Amino acid sequence: MVLLAGAAVAAPVYGAQAQLTVTLGGYTTFRAATYDSDTPGATSREFQNETEIHVRADGKADNGLLYGVKIEVENDGDNAGVSVDEASVYLGGSWGRIELGDHDGASDQLFIYAPVVGNGQVDEAWSDFAGPGIETDDLLLPTDTSDATKVTYLTPELWGLQAGVSYTPQSDDEGQSVVAFKAVDPDADENLYRDLVEAGINYTREIGDFSLIIAGAYVHGTAKDGSTAQDFDAWGVGTQIGWQGFKLGGAYNDNGDSEIETAEPGTKSWNVGVAYEADDWGVAAQYQKIDVTGRDIHIYAVGAEYEIAQGLKFGPEVIFFDDDDPEVGDGYVALATLNIEF
Repeated sequence: MVLLAGAAVAAPVYGAQAQLTVTLGGYTTFRAATYDSDTPGATSREFQNETEIHVRADGKADNGLLYGVKIEVENDGDNAGVSVDEASVYLGGSWGRIELGDHDGASDQLFIYAPVVGNGQVDEAWSDFAGPGIETDDLLLPTDTSDATKVTYLTPELWGLQAGVSYTPQSDDEGQSVVAFKAVDPDADENLYRDLVEAGINYTREIGDFSLIIAGAYVHGTAKDGSTAQDFDAWGVGTQIGWQGFKLGGAYNDNGDSEIETAEPGTKSWNVGVAYEADDWGVAAQYQKIDVTGRDIHIYAVGAEYEIAQGLKFGPEVIFFDDDDPEVGDGYVALATLNIEF
């Protein structure tokens, strides 16, 4: 999501000749959905509301050091109230950028896949309505550590090339949670891995009206002693080509033996899509294929977005899916979304 400044205040930093600029922003998205699937007991209509508040503080010291903090607070979909989604501090300069805390790793930040508009089509909340199954938006890129507490280094962009690497001591470990002394539950799907390393690379080039993005990502995780998981190596490649508002792109991912996502070990996926964006509107379509052991999932999506006023956007979309899992089966999700960014 794009952070839009809603307020800015200069706050003194004692003991240093510098100032922090604090910005407040975020978004609220309301979704109305009608859907059909083979899931037993499923209804056919539902509403969903998603809210995030973003707080940033950015400073620059006299010696040129960049530093700051980013915090994202969201409404918790599983429990009442709100929770911290991401929280990290950073240091930066001509040598690159270091991020420390709960944030997306280097593979996630630098990867690219099929272009989307508005609510996101295959990249967003449609699977919440489709029944129990794979969170397919997680499979647009290689398996990663999501917002688990980590350290990330990103190189400066040089001739369009940028790379990065992240280290996460334990999967599914965020915030103040420390699981160093907890026994591994072999039946649990969390905290299965230690010493996870992510690497990403991204190349961007613009020539006249043409643009090109090529990205690659690699993730390694070591299974904890006592868990039923295996060490895994996941990887993916993606690209997008743009011309005068058009974008065409896609990605291929191999998740190896990873059990971080809800998919089974050996999951592979690929996606392709096309989008067109003008001044205040855009349209897009994508196809995604997911191969799980003994199970195939096909997803077809089309959507649009129209900016009614500054920060106010409306987006309809329809997603059709065909899943070999009898608990999900085939069906569709039709969404109408109203989003306000501030």
